[in-house]
This record gives sequence, C-alpha cells and structure tokens, in this order.
Amino acid sequence: MSQPSAITLDNLGEKLPLWRPNDKEHLYAVVDMGSNGIRFSITSLAPPKTRLLIPVYATRAAISLFDALNPSSSGPVFPEETIKAVASTLARFRQTAILYAVPPSNIIVLATEAMRRAGNAGDMLEAIAAATEGLQVHVLDPAVETLFGAVMGSRCGLVDVKGGALFLDLGGGSVQMTWVDTDDERYEMEAAAAGESLPYGAAKLTRILDEEPAHVQEAELDKLGEGMLNIYADLCRRFPVLRAIRDAYERGGDDDDNDGPSHVDLYLCGGGFRGYGSMLMHNDVISPYPISSTATYSVPGRVFGKTARMRRVNDEYGGKIFGMAC
Repeated sequence: MSQPSAITLDNLGEKLPLWRPNDKEHLYAVVDMGSNGIRFSITSLAPPKTRLLIPVYATRAAISLFDALNPSSSGPVFPEETIKAVASTLARFRQTAILYAVPPSNIIVLATEAMRRAGNAGDMLEAIAAATEGLQVHVLDPAVETLFGAVMGSRCGLVDVKGGALFLDLGGGSVQMTWVDTDDERYEMEAAAAGESLPYGAAKLTRILDEEPAHVQEAELDKLGEGMLNIYADLCRRFPVLRAIRDAYERGGDDDDNDGPSHVDLYLCGGGFRGYGSMLMHNDVISPYPISSTATYSVPGRVFGKTARMRRVNDEYGGKIFGMAC
C-alpha cells in the first residue's frame, strides 16, 4: 500500500514547485482535497500580475471525505465507492489541466485531515495514481495547513497585523489556531510552527450535533473547549505580547490604560467561520448590508458571542440567508 507524501515546514520548499519569474509556463493547477469537499483551480502566476493570482478555471466536487469515513477495526476507512469517485474526479480535472496546457510538474494535489485519519489512505493514493497516470497526493502536516489557511490565507487580504492577533481557520475536518504579528521577522513560519490543530472541523461538529445523544455532545464540546484553552495557554507562553494582553485582561485593565491593551483581535477564515460571519451580517443593524461579503467584515466581541440568538434566527428565518449553505 502506498504511503502518503507528507509536506512539513521543513520540506515545504522541496515538495512543492517553486515559482520563478523567468519560467516559460505560469499556469498552476491545484486540487484541495478538503474534508468537506474537493476544490479544483487553475491559476495564472504570469508576470507582471503574479500577485493577483488570476483565476483561469475553478470548480468544486461535493465529495465529503470526512462524512465518507467509516469506522473499522483498523480505524476510519474510505469505502470503495468513495475511492472510485475521487479517483475519477481527479482524472477529469487532470484532463482539464492538460487542455489548458498546464505543465505536469505544476499540477499539485493537496489533502488534509480526512486523509491524515484514514486507515486506508494508501488505497486512495493508489487509485488516484492509476486513474491519473501517476499524480501524487501530498498530505499537509497540521503546521503547513495552519500556514496555508490561518496564516497566509487570512493574511493575504490585510496590509499588516500591527500588535498581533489570533488567527483561526475552521475547515471541514479540523480547526487551527495561532498568533500572527507582522512586526516579527519571519512571522509566517513562526506562526505556523506555533499553531496547533484540533480534530473538530465543521463537518465533525455538525455530525456530533445532529447525530449524537446529549451526553456525547456535551463531552465532545467540553473536549473542544479544553483544547482551545490549552492552545491559547501555549500561545501565551510562546508570545510575550499575547501573554501581556491576557495578563492585562485578568487584572481588569482597559485598552486605554497605560498598562497596554487588554483585548485581542481575532481573524477567522474557513467555511465554518464564513457561515457564522454570514449570520452576523444578516443580523447587522445595517440591513441589507451594502457589501455582501464576509471578507474583512468585523463585529465587536460582545456581538460575536451571541451564538444562541444566531442559531435561533437561523432556525426561524423563513427565507434563504445569504452565504449560508442551509
């Protein structure tokens, strides 16, 4: 059985193709095998518009790898029909990439939490390789997933993060949390190395809340809460600025005190958080909100914490809430 090719912070530059301005070809095809769906994109990095990441092609396959995992004696496994569906879907995208003249070396397949957990991930890799004439799947280490999502995924839309902030990425199979301060040298790698991941993504939480009895829900949510507190404590130990904010808050300080800020900013990304952002925007005092995008949308912490109200509105609202899947 084939073993996944793992991408870590140490081998990142070796495993993924480097972009060079003098290359003849600047089209890149990327497959993101997320836990809640598989996304396909072809992007042009041609100078002088490289930074714009001009999209050439994009689509999504509604294949939930997390939902497909079945329990077995050797751990969670993918059923045969899911393996065939994924291999067939990737084969079609490879043909699309060839049609657009994407160099084979620039076709990149990345996988995350569901592939990390699957006991028969090797079977999936072999099926994909057979259907695509040898495409290799790279499984992201949690730290690299933090780098791509919570750090660079959110950071790319900001000028800077002065004073630092907590960054969280809620995917389908896991949630990552780290501290980002753009004043620090090499902050990207430092934030990725410091970040931690919990196996509580949107798909898993939805399954727990929809299918499990009350005592299981309570136990799992307690684990999630404890895990988040532990990550926060670890980040406070590692980053003096964050520790000072926490200490000022515990002393009852105010952001205007000479003692320094006592509250921390949170930047959120990932499908689960975008959905909650859509709920917050739907309930904004400015209605309808003039810019219907959660990108850069912000609310005070006291509003963000009104989760019970947001759930009630979602349950009772008769129409379709913009940006919400259901």
